Amino acid sequence: LSFTNEQQLTNNSVADSGPEISPDSSKILFVRSTASNGYSSPKNIFIMNADGSGQTQLTFASGSQTYGHSLWSEDGSQILCYYRDGSQNDVVVMNADGSGSVNITNTPDFNEAPYDWRNFCQPETEGIIAGTVSNNGLGVLGVTVTLFNEASEVVGSIYTDESGYYEFIELPAGTYTVSMETPLGFTSNNEVQEVIVNGLSYEVNFELIEGVADKLSHIWWWKVYLDDLRNDGPRDDVFTKDDVNLWLQRVFDHYYSRLDNFAIQIENATYKGMPAQPLTFDDLAVILLDTHEGTYESYARKNLLINLLNIASGKMLQTKVVTADSATASQAITYFSRVYEANKNESNFEERNNLIVAYLNLRNMFMDQMISAGIVPLTTPNVMYKGATDGDDLLPTDFSLNQNYPNPFNPTTQISFSLPEASNVKLEVYNINGQVVTTLADGQFEAGVHQLTWDGRETASGMYFYKLTTNNFSETKKMLLLK
Repeated sequence: LSFTNEQQLTNNSVADSGPEISPDSSKILFVRSTASNGYSSPKNIFIMNADGSGQTQLTFASGSQTYGHSLWSEDGSQILCYYRDGSQNDVVVMNADGSGSVNITNTPDFNEAPYDWRNFCQPETEGIIAGTVSNNGLGVLGVTVTLFNEASEVVGSIYTDESGYYEFIELPAGTYTVSMETPLGFTSNNEVQEVIVNGLSYEVNFELIEGVADKLSHIWWWKVYLDDLRNDGPRDDVFTKDDVNLWLQRVFDHYYSRLDNFAIQIENATYKGMPAQPLTFDDLAVILLDTHEGTYESYARKNLLINLLNIASGKMLQTKVVTADSATASQAITYFSRVYEANKNESNFEERNNLIVAYLNLRNMFMDQMISAGIVPLTTPNVMYKGATDGDDLLPTDFSLNQNYPNPFNPTTQISFSLPEASNVKLEVYNINGQVVTTLADGQFEAGVHQLTWDGRETASGMYFYKLTTNNFSETKKMLLLK
């Protein structure tokens, strides 16, 4: 409302709440007391025109000690009123003319549990769940946050950005569970949180607690004990084959199996074979004890593998400062893996020199020697590589294809599916004429939850269908691309 001249619209003895302007700015809603003691006296709900005319009393909240609040609905057709009579708390909805008054709920004590009245007077609308993952007040990059609906279906799974921020948008009203996968080397006391969404923004934050690393181990330590274990059997004070297999599975889960730009996919370091599988104890023994390529490519790759084993086994934290200018182990792993990938052919003098730099500095890391400043760019993403839950008991129990997220979307959307066992998977997108638009997957996948992205940038708006087919399961769902 705007007034060319200041004017008094009405004379209220004691105003308690308001004014609330109607959506079309034509009317004013307010709660007031007719007594001088406004706090303890009964309250009246009034409505009047924006020019002060037509003042009407809609309803009367009786009681010896009442106070109230009122709000308009989005379309201006209804009014929501909250009032308290002693310990009794009520939310009432009525038409804008005062008719049809309905008591819809008894609310918690206002002073103990503040209520968001707008949840009652607005229709159910899409909401947002967003927040940050942080450690000591700093956002953490690359942490997986997954959203589940009331049926425990995956709505979406995303990675935090460089500020630790994540966001799920366009969420229908309902109850959701937000789950964070704690990265290697951290713990958290709030990995899972439940949120009731109804058309608003909800903040869900996670705090990581940094762990304590064991004694760092160099490549020769690993070789000695691998050789002992292979030839003489396990030593209780060191590790077993099962321990090694678990650590190599973590390397595969945390570094190879990523859907963002930070996956490290280096054969005989983070995986073996195609389709990709984790290395095993026997593979590690062959790589470190039996294979002697004598190239800087192999030296750099093996030193990278030792550092990954140190992180997976808890001997080195991802947040450990490893350079004189304060780059972390995570940044160094990310940077040197990229150096390796760009120069692994070792086809010229420059590539060989780059591999030598990677090999020597990766060795400095597991020898607990500080890398010189300027070697690892401080602009390298400080990714906290995701944690995956160890143990087959937490694998999916059924095949399922989840609804894409977001939906509708423009131009990209995520499609996730669950496999209780390793399966040959085909995931195809069809148009309304039944023609295949694209094939997102066609090959072997390990048991677990997988997520793929479809980019509809080159595709027309409209309804599409996506179909998951395995040897034992087939399901189709629809999605809407809106440009």
